[in-house]
Amino acid sequence: MAGGRTRWWAARATVVALAALVPAVAGCAGQEGIGDPPRVAPGFLQQHESLPTDVLGTWYLNRGGQRVTLVLNDQGGEPGGSVSAEGGKDDFPLEAFQFSTPQGQPTTLAFRALEDRTITWYRLQVEDGVVTGRVARTANYVLPDISAFQGQLTGWRAETFNADIVPRTFDIAIDGQWQAILRVDAAAGAFAGQLKLYADGNGALSEQLLEDVTVTAWDGSTLSFVRSVAAGSEQYTGKVAGRLITGTVHSASRSAPTAWHGQRAEIFSHGVGARSSQALIDWQAHTRSRLMRLMMDGAPAPLTSSTAVLSTRAPVPQLAVPATRDDAFASWPQSYQLDEVQWQYTLPNAYGADPLTRVAHGYVAVPTTAPPVGGFPLAVALNGHGGSALADFDPNNPSYWYGDAFARRGYVVVAVDIGHRPLGDRSSLYGDELAGDDPNNGNGNHPAIAAAGFASDWEEDGERAWDALRALDYVLSRTDVDPTRITVVGLSMGGEVADLVGAIDLRVQATLAAGDPPDLAVMQLHGNHPCFDWLRGNVREYFDPSDLHALVAPRTLIRETGAVDTVYSNSTWPYASAKQVIRRAQPAFDALGGTLLHYLHDGAHLFCVGDTTSGAATAAGVTAPMETAPSASEASPTAWESDPTTMALSATSLFDLLPR
Repeated sequence: MAGGRTRWWAARATVVALAALVPAVAGCAGQEGIGDPPRVAPGFLQQHESLPTDVLGTWYLNRGGQRVTLVLNDQGGEPGGSVSAEGGKDDFPLEAFQFSTPQGQPTTLAFRALEDRTITWYRLQVEDGVVTGRVARTANYVLPDISAFQGQLTGWRAETFNADIVPRTFDIAIDGQWQAILRVDAAAGAFAGQLKLYADGNGALSEQLLEDVTVTAWDGSTLSFVRSVAAGSEQYTGKVAGRLITGTVHSASRSAPTAWHGQRAEIFSHGVGARSSQALIDWQAHTRSRLMRLMMDGAPAPLTSSTAVLSTRAPVPQLAVPATRDDAFASWPQSYQLDEVQWQYTLPNAYGADPLTRVAHGYVAVPTTAPPVGGFPLAVALNGHGGSALADFDPNNPSYWYGDAFARRGYVVVAVDIGHRPLGDRSSLYGDELAGDDPNNGNGNHPAIAAAGFASDWEEDGERAWDALRALDYVLSRTDVDPTRITVVGLSMGGEVADLVGAIDLRVQATLAAGDPPDLAVMQLHGNHPCFDWLRGNVREYFDPSDLHALVAPRTLIRETGAVDTVYSNSTWPYASAKQVIRRAQPAFDALGGTLLHYLHDGAHLFCVGDTTSGAATAAGVTAPMETAPSASEASPTAWESDPTTMALSATSLFDLLPR
């Protein structure tokens, strides 16, 4: 006996799929009521064995929208622990442990708890400080069939992400008047802080410029910082408890202190201060692994794959080329052909014997000219909302003509359809896009990667990025392609996915993301399409776009935005919100090298390359902001964010800056 409850636990075995844990309780007899003492089921081994050390500790879970704290510990050589609702008074003991640590796979863990007279069974996969899993509720102590595990959860381990006191990010509410992102880091032997007000006290969007704040004390538990305001200054003090923080604000303009509170956010953040090159390399490796675990169910390689070339055709005819095109297209003939391609893959199924199936569709442009020495450069083109792989090659498309532009310049280009799931696979997030983005050209709805009877363990952006990675596999099998000259490119949602592909896949030498989301906190209130969001948690709890950018270093990242683009921000010219993102990513490139460029053109929500002299919607040449960070000489410390001054680079167009 331990803690008044019998512990069940199983010896370690090589178990890869969660379904493989089910046979361990086959033959459980009886239907025990929740008031009866549990009986040891046939097939369980009773022996003293501890959980792996990287599993022990405190885990903060998002269980179907409910915040839960899970504690896993070692009680005299036996697995133990408790679970409790965040802010609740009761800790419910855990029992009936099973776990396995297969070589090269995440630890698989199962247990139960009697929570408010209901048996809750947990099945978890734990890897590198993050956890995914499922829960089932039963009225008795018998481990239910795998089909009962319909609830989903994600979470992270406190000991992993609290090991260093910086960087830290909190999503906070201030005095019932503001919501803000607070970032704390180390810089130049001291602490640095940034505060971004993004909403009012009612949760309505009210975006303000990014402020630097003065951090006067931070030890991982107690925080103090000073914010400069028009009336003088505000003194903030706060105390951390778990993933939460609470505190007070003292101001000379108010007779009594006011309150602020918040919770951890962006736990994957590389921070806003400088890091050593080795620290950044380590952070990159861990962050890629964690992203793939949470967004792609670990990004499994296909069990099988097949490719069918459905048709071969000439390029889409050039009819009414939009004025927004600035790639000097008339100087570059369409010397390529288009192959329409369908890919089909099978993937592992954690909930049954039959493998999962994924089907993707796209086009591959191949130059009709002889390949250069070493092979053609390669581009992966990703469409945004309302587009398709074919639209990427449409010279007349006002938004997604970049596939055609790359193909004209001698690239092999693979464009894979990027889109949305059917309504039943994402109805809790959004209800539009019922037929898909461009169904007439092959980009209809994309069924989720999911076992029959289960919601998907993948996020939509994870599926989109995985499709692009597999399409890249296909074109790299060609002998006329140079694997050292690969660019991924996209606009809007395509830029969002390009960020992920460039961050995760080291084969990509350059990421060109245009008009992609700059600030997820603002996006969630701005009326933007929520397809970037997660079904099994809050994406903002884990990362910010600047973290994806930092994963690209030391390769090439070109982030392009229009000076008058209000798609992601109500703030208008001369404000450019992407400046904040680039500033946060800059320390990674300072430490590791590579090219980080913010191409700030004078257009709107467009893809531009700058290779034009007249007739286009933007000026010729490649321009970058003059001011990219606060300057001591500025009268206002936030002036750099709304400084419209740009400088012209020597490049004729963005193509000069890409591997080709």
